[in-house]
Amino acid sequence: LEADPGMIALFRRHLGDKWKGVSGDPRVRIHQTDARRFVRQAKEKWDAIIVGNPPPDTILINRYYTVEFFAEARRALSPGGIVAFQLPGAENYISGDLARFLACMRKTLSSAFPRTVALPGSTVQLFACAGVPDTLTADPVVLTARLKERRLDSRYVREYTIPFRLTSDRLREFEEQTRIRSDTPVNHDFAPVGYYLEF
Repeated sequence: LEADPGMIALFRRHLGDKWKGVSGDPRVRIHQTDARRFVRQAKEKWDAIIVGNPPPDTILINRYYTVEFFAEARRALSPGGIVAFQLPGAENYISGDLARFLACMRKTLSSAFPRTVALPGSTVQLFACAGVPDTLTADPVVLTARLKERRLDSRYVREYTIPFRLTSDRLREFEEQTRIRSDTPVNHDFAPVGYYLEF
């Protein structure tokens, strides 16, 4: 989903054969439309919705990180389907400002989904699911087994990086630093606190 025709033209021009390979794949459908509208009006159900936007540093982009959008995404997912996105993080030290922002995003996501997982690192990956209980996990043993079982060839997710990134002390420290409190705000379309905290 890409609303800007200029971006699609850039993909065509600069990605060359890679773009032809992706856009010519019968499993891929490219829609030039607003993603919020597309998800809201969806008739079919999806197994995954991946939000590939930058962090909510504009009001326009903030619309993809609100409880309203996450509720729309939840309705568009099949049972066991997930929504995923990433935000800026830190390898070790998370500043107070970043901690408040990440806590807000975690609370916003968990306001729409009963199960969420956040994986720490220089980027924080967030996943949410409304269906099957064991779909989401931060257990490095389970994730490594899934990677091998599905024979996934990924450039950034490798069986040797998962245990390092998801040690119990790192998960515990991240959870503590970004803990959701009673005064942690929820990001809304018309109360874009996520945009404010990211800024």
